[in-house]
Amino acid sequence: MEMVKLILVVLSAYLISALPVAGLVWFFGRRRALWLKWEYPLILFPFLLWGTLTIINASGKSFSNATIEPFCCGILAGISPIFRAIFTHDDRKRRLSLTILGMSIAAVGTILIWKLMPFLPE
Repeated sequence: MEMVKLILVVLSAYLISALPVAGLVWFFGRRRALWLKWEYPLILFPFLLWGTLTIINASGKSFSNATIEPFCCGILAGISPIFRAIFTHDDRKRRLSLTILGMSIAAVGTILIWKLMPFLPE
């Protein structure tokens, strides 16, 4: 039960920063970029990547890291929708490549946050 509470706290810290960024882009860019249904769940990709990295190697991390790092990764979650809204095109291949480019940048940023964030005292 304690693990479920921890996951909910960490997920809420992530969503507090991810939803405003991506939500605003989705709302204001809805006419410019035609969003596909499978693009909405991609907002969770940086969180799942960070969670996987943390589970694999959690040494040197504290509860403070578990709240600050997902918050920073949540800001990166908006990169892919921003790329799609700014550089959109009618071509399906270009839409897919922009989504992959944005997710790749978010993934690299998430890995850097996970790797370079030092131990934070509680």
